Amino acid sequence: MNKILVLGLGKFGHRLITELASREGVRIFAVDKNEKARQAAAKYVHDCFGANLDHPESLGRILEKTGPIDTAVLGMGGSMSATTLTALHLRQRGVGRIFIKAEDEQHAEVLRAIDRGMEGPNAFRITIPEIDQAAQIAGRVATDLVKQEVPLGDNWGLAELACPNRLCEKTLGELEVRQRYQLTIIGWRESEDSPLQHATADTTLPVGCEITAVGEKKDIARFVAEFGS
Repeated sequence: MNKILVLGLGKFGHRLITELASREGVRIFAVDKNEKARQAAAKYVHDCFGANLDHPESLGRILEKTGPIDTAVLGMGGSMSATTLTALHLRQRGVGRIFIKAEDEQHAEVLRAIDRGMEGPNAFRITIPEIDQAAQIAGRVATDLVKQEVPLGDNWGLAELACPNRLCEKTLGELEVRQRYQLTIIGWRESEDSPLQHATADTTLPVGCEITAVGEKKDIARFVAEFGS
């Protein structure tokens, strides 16, 4: 179960929790100081907290109630300094993945510098999103399996995914991915920074690679639910 904390229930945050609520394997907590925003979010989340995040002790009290959080999403408005300090406090409290809605590229660079300067693996996932990007970000938040999702019309989509180990070291023809999951793997790469390569029935996927799959959104969601963390 991926425990997700969404901080800020403006247009972006509210859209995000509605997208997340339709996905399996997640438990959602939300924070906003606006009571009406919390009431509107209540049916989508496990619990909702009112707090002024300008005060670090408020965040500490929330985390005592939620227990360990796997993923946090900062969609709150306000000053860049408040967002930056909240991200820093979350990282110090052991949250391993922190998605941050940066105000602009300069703000994003500051956040990257902070993340690189701290001990351990990088935790910040920084975006400068528009509202209609929330569905794509929801897929990445819900599971480590999803690297990116691109809608292709109303019912179809393209997804870049971490390849599940169960699909590695056999040919795609042997795996019968299309027959079993109604998805077509059209490409793969050894890592995020490697070039994309064409996939055929004779392709054997190496452990740790990423795949690019096309199919109906419901079939992508089913695949992610089966293999995602």
